Amino acid sequence: MKFPRVAMFAGFAAWTSSVAFAEGPFAPGSSYRTKPGAPSASGADTTQKPAPPARPVEELIRDLAAPAFRTREDATRSLWGLGDSALSALQQAAKAKDPEQAIRARELIRKIQLFITPDTDPAVTAMVERYEKATLNEKLDLFA
Repeated sequence: MKFPRVAMFAGFAAWTSSVAFAEGPFAPGSSYRTKPGAPSASGADTTQKPAPPARPVEELIRDLAAPAFRTREDATRSLWGLGDSALSALQQAAKAKDPEQAIRARELIRKIQLFITPDTDPAVTAMVERYEKATLNEKLDLFA
């Protein structure tokens, strides 16, 4: 009975690592569900233009290292809400010398690449977090 769990774990591990390094239709920033402008089943145009951010991405990135905790938290939430459109700026911020800015940027990159959005069910987010921190045996038990 251990083989199916190992196979399931191997499949999940391969999927999660492939998301981080995806190219083509599954790359971060690509629309893998439909092509831009393609009609949905109802015939409606599925192209959605993201709302412009209330503040420029560069300013939000700077605020990740702000002295005030509230400012850092607000910037983190705003960048997370931007998703893929903030990814390149976050990748630069992840290399920053400021540890707070770099840590927050890396955490946001991880969430965006795993398709965890601010609207994701907290139970799903908790399961992903548990999986990442678990030992091999604990990971196998998560699928039991």
